[in-house]
Amino acid sequence: MKRSVSILMIVLLLGVPMFTARTAGQEPGETGFASIDAFIEDEMDASRIPGVALAIVEGGQVTHMRGFGDAGSGAEVTPQTLFPIGSLTKSMTALAIMQLVEAGSVDLDAPVRDYLPWFTVADDDAAGRITIGHLLNQTSGLSRQTGIDLIVEQGDADLEETVRSLASAELNRAVGERFEYSNANYAVLSLVVQEVSGLPFGDYLREHIFAPLGMASATTSLAEAEDGNLTDVHRYWFGWPVRSGLSELPGHEPAFVSVEDMATYVTMYLNDGRHGDLQIVSPESIREMLAPATDEVSRTLLGTEFTYQYGMGWFAGPFGGVEDARWHLGELPTFNAWMVLEPEQDRAVVVLTNAGSQMPW
Repeated sequence: MKRSVSILMIVLLLGVPMFTARTAGQEPGETGFASIDAFIEDEMDASRIPGVALAIVEGGQVTHMRGFGDAGSGAEVTPQTLFPIGSLTKSMTALAIMQLVEAGSVDLDAPVRDYLPWFTVADDDAAGRITIGHLLNQTSGLSRQTGIDLIVEQGDADLEETVRSLASAELNRAVGERFEYSNANYAVLSLVVQEVSGLPFGDYLREHIFAPLGMASATTSLAEAEDGNLTDVHRYWFGWPVRSGLSELPGHEPAFVSVEDMATYVTMYLNDGRHGDLQIVSPESIREMLAPATDEVSRTLLGTEFTYQYGMGWFAGPFGGVEDARWHLGELPTFNAWMVLEPEQDRAVVVLTNAGSQMPW
């Protein structure tokens, strides 16, 4: 699955120069993208990736969007095909929190217990010091392994049960000391959104993010996605993709979104929180979400080394040939999803694949 990363990297490294090379008078997407498409198709063949969806955004509009390959049951992948997006949902959770901050309902510096009075971890005193900001920036002290365990061992639990199961979780370091990525942080934040808003978390996303952005088919319900045009997903066995099932994971509120709707979503960030005439969140909140807020970390992901910091649902740092990108990945063993913002160049790229082999992100 290294090649699934290289698809996105090549779009950035080789594709960007092509974007500005259009002949005068041609419509967006008429030139330059054929080489990217051909490369993706070659990589799909080489790595036996059944299906890929790609969107490229420049200057506030989608300049290229395509589906490639097989979505299952005889259907081809299109820009409207629903894909699981895994941890790309973290930025949506952060966006929901910032909306509630602007409404005066949440304070980033407030302890989690202001909103979930029963919240605790193995060290009860430390639990009382964990703030909303610590969760957003992944500096609570909750470990990556704890976040994985929540999926592996608590996958059938609902959102509140998932967060209550953290009562026995050992912190990996002092609260606020430094960054460590953990799905547990965002499970807690999702429950905060639910408790403060009075809406089930999935309903909050639908009413306050998906609907205002026109993301009509986006959902956090696996059943709804399956009734729509959800792609099949695959897990690699000895190098071959084998059709697999998706778990509900109700305690993590996974989302299922098309690349067409993801293109709308990332464009909103490039437009300072605006979509058409609607201000989804203020420009100041967007800047705060995208600002690096942690110590610098180096990690090898899928064979590629990244040095980054973390903001609110976004990694910050070099990506491919871009020195100051914002990006996130989402994956389980059955799919892989990436989104990248290049704010200074006013560009974004989203790549979704329907096969995987990695640990949960």
